[in-house]
Amino acid sequence: MPILSGLIQLYCLLIFIRILLTWVPNIDVSLPPIQMLMRLTDPVLDLARRYIPPVGHDGSLAHHRSYRAARPVPFVVLEPPFQPMFRLLRWGFKLLIVFILLAGAQWAYRQATAAGVPLPTALLPFLPPSPPAGTVHFRGVEQQRLAAGAWIPGTDVQIVGLGGGAASVSFAGEMSPKRAGDALGYRGPWHGLPSTEYALQGRLIRLTDADAFLVAYYALTIHDTDPVAAAFPPSANPVYTAWLSASKNAPIPGTTLVFRGRHPEGGAARIDGQTGDAHGEFQVLDSVNWSGRLRDDLAVRYNLRVIFYTDAFIQLGGTVQLQRAA
Repeated sequence: MPILSGLIQLYCLLIFIRILLTWVPNIDVSLPPIQMLMRLTDPVLDLARRYIPPVGHDGSLAHHRSYRAARPVPFVVLEPPFQPMFRLLRWGFKLLIVFILLAGAQWAYRQATAAGVPLPTALLPFLPPSPPAGTVHFRGVEQQRLAAGAWIPGTDVQIVGLGGGAASVSFAGEMSPKRAGDALGYRGPWHGLPSTEYALQGRLIRLTDADAFLVAYYALTIHDTDPVAAAFPPSANPVYTAWLSASKNAPIPGTTLVFRGRHPEGGAARIDGQTGDAHGEFQVLDSVNWSGRLRDDLAVRYNLRVIFYTDAFIQLGGTVQLQRAA
C-alpha cells in the first residue's frame, strides 16, 4: 500500500494548490497546467460544494470572467499601492507549482520504473534528472533590497550609486546605467569559488534614492562536494531554495544524512546521520535540519521539511544558507 498512500498524499497536495490559486489575482485559467489541475481536482471539489455553502465565491477557477469581482476583499483593496508585491507573489506561486509538479513527476517516474511499468519515452525529457554524485543544485526566485555600494551576493555586480530614478551598476568593473524595469544578470562562479556555476537573471522593480529592489531567478550548481557535519558560522548571507530527493539507503544530496525508508511499524520516514548512527523518524511537513561543510571552502546550513515519501523515495524542500569557509 505505500504507492497508494503516496498517491493520496500527492492528490491532497494538488487540492491544496487549487485552493491557493483561488487567491491569485488575474490567473490565466486557459493555461494547460491549470486546466489539468482543474480536471484532476474538480470531482472532489464539486462533491464538497454540495455540502459547503460558498463564502464570497465558490473557490472555483471555472467562472473566471467574474473572478476579479468575486475575489477576496484584501486583493481588491490593497492591490493598487502594492502591485509589485502582488506580481512577486504571483511569480512565487507559479514557481511553487512548477517545483511541485516536477517533483511529483519525478516521484511517479521512480515508482513506475521500480514496479517495472513501461513509460513513453516522450515523457523523459520533462522529468528533472537526479544530480550526479558530488553535485548539488539550488534554484528559485528571490527579492533583494540593495543599498548604494552593495554587491549582489555571489556575483561581481555592484550597485555603485542611486539617485534621480536611476542606478549606476558595475558589471565586473564596467559601468552601466539602469532604471526601474531594466534587466540585471550574471553568469559565472559563485563568489569566485572554483567548480561552482551561478546564473542569475532578474529585473529592477523599484528604485529610490536609498535602495534598489531586485527580483531575480537564480540557479546555483556546486560540484566536487564531500559533506562533513559541522557547526555553521554566524552569517548574514541570503538563503536559497533547496529541493532535495533521495532513494532508499542513499544519501540526501549535500548532506551526510541517509534515507532508510519507512519504519516497519509506524510508517514514519527514517533518516539517519543526524546524531551518530541514530535513526530519526519524520512525518510529512516535519523539519529536517543539517549543517556542515559541502567542501573545504564552503559551509552550509539546511532548514528543510519533508514534502512526501514512500518506502523507496523521499522529497524534501526548504532553504539553504551558504558561507565561504575561512
